Amino acid sequence: AKVIGMMAPGSPLIQELKKLLKDESAEVVRYAAESAGRLRRREFVPLLINLLGRSATQEASKQALIAYGDTIVGTLRDSLADPSDILRTRQAIPDILARTRSQRAADMLVLELKKEDPAIETELIEASHRMRSNSPELVFQEKVVLAKVVSLIRKCYLLLLQIHELRADKKKEILAKDLENNLNRAMKHVFELLGLVLPQEDVIRAYQNILAGTRKSLDYSIELLDNILRKDVKELLLPLIEDTPLEEKVRLSRKMLKAAEKIDFT
Repeated sequence: AKVIGMMAPGSPLIQELKKLLKDESAEVVRYAAESAGRLRRREFVPLLINLLGRSATQEASKQALIAYGDTIVGTLRDSLADPSDILRTRQAIPDILARTRSQRAADMLVLELKKEDPAIETELIEASHRMRSNSPELVFQEKVVLAKVVSLIRKCYLLLLQIHELRADKKKEILAKDLENNLNRAMKHVFELLGLVLPQEDVIRAYQNILAGTRKSLDYSIELLDNILRKDVKELLLPLIEDTPLEEKVRLSRKMLKAAEKIDFT
């Protein structure tokens, strides 16, 4: 399996790699995947994608697919977009696309984000964020990204309402804590998305100051966001960040949810 990757491209023995990529031994498969990544022949791609679904072979197949670069972006997108495919496989693909650092891959990540599939939402957002960090010249579709930002902000307000309700019952404190973690994750994703279409350094700085949690750091973050966000998104996001009691934020939640429904990015 290892030696085949060192052979000349025209060697007839290369076809044996297909069998080795299906071998029962995970160790054999890992060596075969490494060779497939060196040879970069198209017929190995479906087999490598299938291997993403196995924990023992996922990393080896991922590295092999990354070696193909931009040439297999369309094939990867087909698997990513197929809800019938193994979830572990779909969740591995956004990172592979991001590692190509190509505009075509960036476009495909955003198009998948538009579908609002919760099963791969985290992977799509985090992969896009890494892609933007590594390749700041890439362009992400602003309307799609901001629409997703608003969707996540709505989720934050809904979570606030649920958290407030659960906190009233001491027996449900653990559930409230879980929802608080979901809220923090959603806020993180909001800022990762904003960094795709706004100056990323400013967005990261604003988020870091929010995490610091002091009055001074929050004021700095709000001032920074006030200067870079469009008006409708700003009016929706800032009440979530401001240093106000939970009761006040809950009181505003229903109003903000209605405001979010009126924002149109078409």
